[in-house]
Amino acid sequence: MIALNTQFYPNDLANKKEYKIMRLQEISRYIYKIRCQISLIEPKLKHHDKPDPERFTDARFLSSDEKRKTLKHWISFIKNGFPFNLFTEAIYNHLHLHCGYIAHYNRLGFYETYWNPDTIAYAKENSLEIRPVPEIFHLWESFLKQFEAWGEHRDLGLSIMFALKGELEILIEDLMKEALELYNHDMQNSYQLYLNRKAELHIIIDQLKEQTTKKEYELATLTPAAYTEETQSFYMALYKGLYDTDIFTITERQQPQLI
Repeated sequence: MIALNTQFYPNDLANKKEYKIMRLQEISRYIYKIRCQISLIEPKLKHHDKPDPERFTDARFLSSDEKRKTLKHWISFIKNGFPFNLFTEAIYNHLHLHCGYIAHYNRLGFYETYWNPDTIAYAKENSLEIRPVPEIFHLWESFLKQFEAWGEHRDLGLSIMFALKGELEILIEDLMKEALELYNHDMQNSYQLYLNRKAELHIIIDQLKEQTTKKEYELATLTPAAYTEETQSFYMALYKGLYDTDIFTITERQQPQLI
């Protein structure tokens, strides 16, 4: 299972209806967010072919080999779900020097602005697969809108966005596969689930019938005298012994009359 956030799910998710519905809703919600990310990336790639790293050109302060190394670091960073230990100095320097971002105090300051490691820690603790999900890339909208690729660093900048887009598309496919597995499980077990639901409904109906019978008996035995006696007993129990005479004794004149 791919860790999308810090929601806990039991191992037999397919047979836990409540958790299964939560997971399917979650998958749908995150696929939508990932598609929104891709929609911000695509305009930046419009009219551009995917650069070939072997044809990267040297820049004034960044050789073609250094560009390829930075791209390799970036691909490892996104494939492993944006962990800080893979956010190298090479990535940080390229982003804040050549991609339109302001410099932060340091690499950690830049990282914490756009990525949140909490989901990574949770996934590791629970042996879940870590992927580039929006819960980690929490300020993705700001990051993607700011990103620019120009000049002698355009080849690396475009490659970074192509790599991110490709990995997000793979993530969507894998989430859809998980949803399809749950769908197939439900369809293959639909008849048994149908029988289970019928049994549940019979139990509910029997319980309601029992409650109805009790209420019908209560209604049939409910009379003005019985109801009045119950009210009188309540008051007498509270104020017994406080007066010389029983002021709560109901006289015949006070008895409620049937209309």
